[in-house]
Parts: sequence; C-alpha cells; structure tokens
Amino acid sequence: MLVSAAPEAQHIADAGRLFIRYDGYPGAFDIQQDLQRCLARWQMSRDDLNVRCRSLWAGGWRPVAVDDQEIGSGADVNAA
Repeated sequence: MLVSAAPEAQHIADAGRLFIRYDGYPGAFDIQQDLQRCLARWQMSRDDLNVRCRSLWAGGWRPVAVDDQEIGSGADVNAA
C-alpha cells in the first residue's frame, strides 16, 4: 500500500470513508490494519482524522469527479 507522507484532502476523505465502511466488518482485518498504518504515518489519531474530514466538508471541499472512462479493467474499452 502506497501512503502519502503528507495527506491531501482526497486522502483524508478516503481514509475517513473507509474507516466508517469497514468498522467492525469481520474479514476486513487487513484493510483496517492498513488504515491504522496510514494514520500512524500521518501522525494522526482517529479523532484527528474525523476533525480533518469535518473541516474539509464544512469548508466546501468536494471530491473530484471521476471520468467514466477511468473505471474498470479496460477490457471492455474499444480502441479509438
């Protein structure tokens, strides 16, 4: 797993979202460990992450829209 040393807004939002999604989910132990490692590398607690997420959203930040062509394996994409 590649972890940015200084998380950008998207990294913060994704980490917050994934913590919520996999909280208490049995079988997601490896994902939960990876998320904990991210926080350790960023020198943040879970509470710090939640504060940063709330601050981002309250400040008007929104995720960048993903282009439909970027989704999938590419096996179903016709060559131009």
